[in-house]
Amino acid sequence: MINNDHKCSWWWLVKKLILDNKEYTSRLILGTGKYKDFEETQPCY
Repeated sequence: MINNDHKCSWWWLVKKLILDNKEYTSRLILGTGKYKDFEETQPCY
């Protein structure tokens, strides 16, 4: 959950992103679930 009480524009650089009890250091999230794997996705782009 993202908290909107941040006071600077770079708050997301210092806050941890936790999804399903797994901690991430990056906010880059790829994929929509439309394709099952990279091999299926690649010809579509």
